[in-house]
Amino acid sequence: MIRADLLTQLQRAEAERYRETHPRSAALAAAAQPHWLYGLPTHWMRDWPLPHPLFVSRAQGAEL
Repeated sequence: MIRADLLTQLQRAEAERYRETHPRSAALAAAAQPHWLYGLPTHWMRDWPLPHPLFVSRAQGAEL
C-alpha cells in the first residue's frame, strides 16, 4: 500500500516537472486567467492536479 505522504511528494514533484517543461503554457495561462471563469477554460479543471492548463499550438493525429 502506498503511503499518502509519498503520493503527495510524487504529485508535487510531477507538478514541478510540468511547470519546468511547459513554461510557455504557464505564461499563456497567466495571461488568459482574468478572462476565464475561475481562472480556467472550464470550471471542472479546478479539480485537476496540474498547476495550469496545457496549451497546444498544433497536433497531428489528435482527436478532441
